[in-house]
Amino acid sequence: MKNEVAQRSLGHACRHGNAVKAQEAIDAGADANADVFNWREGTLGGSATAAYVAAGRGHIAVLDVLLPAPVSADPDKGNARTGATPCLVACANDHPEAVAVLLEHGADPNSTDNEGATPCMMAVKYYDGAPALRALAEGAARQDRALEVNALGTGGWEGKTALDIALNQNRAEAAAYLRDELGALRGKAVRRRRVCRLAIRVLLQYKLHRRAKQWLVERLAAAKARVDFAPGGAGADQAAASFAVAAAVPAQAPPPPPIDDDSCDEPPAKRARTE
Repeated sequence: MKNEVAQRSLGHACRHGNAVKAQEAIDAGADANADVFNWREGTLGGSATAAYVAAGRGHIAVLDVLLPAPVSADPDKGNARTGATPCLVACANDHPEAVAVLLEHGADPNSTDNEGATPCMMAVKYYDGAPALRALAEGAARQDRALEVNALGTGGWEGKTALDIALNQNRAEAAAYLRDELGALRGKAVRRRRVCRLAIRVLLQYKLHRRAKQWLVERLAAAKARVDFAPGGAGADQAAASFAVAAAVPAQAPPPPPIDDDSCDEPPAKRARTE
């Protein structure tokens, strides 16, 4: 290592949130992008970067030293062993302010670790991380990125979305925010929608009888619509808006019944005799 003393000092500063010491260590030659720290203790001999150590403890003052120029530490370089980014560890430890700082400096709000976990998933795994979810959504919007709330995990997160994890962990506020504000779906609904889209695409490529193809496409489109119009689906919001507009229009009185011109001038008794 080029400067072990400076590197050791940087890890200690990141662990304890000492921005002044972190700057001094950088000035002394510490490498801000070296993945050499134990992320919990900040000691040498691990696989985490300085930004990962600071983000895991919510030390935004240290992040303000590491991330901007001239240091310009990589905001997405975190734990080399697990593949987790600083944004992931900040979400996992319920540090929304650190999430906001990381995204302000270009961190990926949709990054994943080696198990396929996303920041949205980690935000609800250990805490009711509604504030972290809001920081992710707002930071992604500022970056002009879509926050992938319906990503499916792999490995130990196989087939699960952030909403699945929030519901399984009884994170009521986070689950409501995911579903009602971010349009999140459960993993089963996401898989069903993907199958419907794929099936429609494949069917359109085959030379089927026109009416048979149309029937199959309509059935699959209806299945997809049932997913879209489930709570949290994109169609549900559109339908609610349409119903609200329709409800605001005053009901019109039905038209009067037609008049029989031939008998309108005859009294009822005369009409009866005539009949």
